[in-house]
Amino acid sequence: MDRRSLRERKVSERFAVLDKADQRQAVNARLEALEEDDAQENALAPGSDDEEFTVREDSDGESIPAAGGSTKKRKLKTGSMRKTRGMVAERARGPKLFRDWLEEADLAHDPGPNYLTAAMGPPRSRSTRHSCTVCGDASKYSCTRCGSRFCSRRCNATHVETRCLKFTL
Repeated sequence: MDRRSLRERKVSERFAVLDKADQRQAVNARLEALEEDDAQENALAPGSDDEEFTVREDSDGESIPAAGGSTKKRKLKTGSMRKTRGMVAERARGPKLFRDWLEEADLAHDPGPNYLTAAMGPPRSRSTRHSCTVCGDASKYSCTRCGSRFCSRRCNATHVETRCLKFTL
């Protein structure tokens, strides 16, 4: 005769398995966060509002931006280019995201093969290779909670600490 507790067993949230819809939501949230991170403007780019920045001389005599503030300061030469309303409005909008470039290109009406209409080849006869979401190596294991792949205990620890469902819930 088995002895069992009459109390209800409760699984910790850390080990609870999510359904496919929640896993898909987590993946989409991660992709959105990555795309937003990619849209950062370079502060040292020529033509940015901050036209004065720190420059240090390279051994070849070329000037390159420096991280420290102890070197010479120079002004960027912008030439005879003036700011126009269009330039100011474009800068205020910020950098374009990938989806904005796709919409602007209007690839759906292009007759040739492109990003949207390119066809995949036949499915592989063997299973696809899985890579670790932390380090990129071949992975054998997947997270029971979110389904992400990892290759070792160390990568699993990193995944649980920093990645596992951090963008949802």
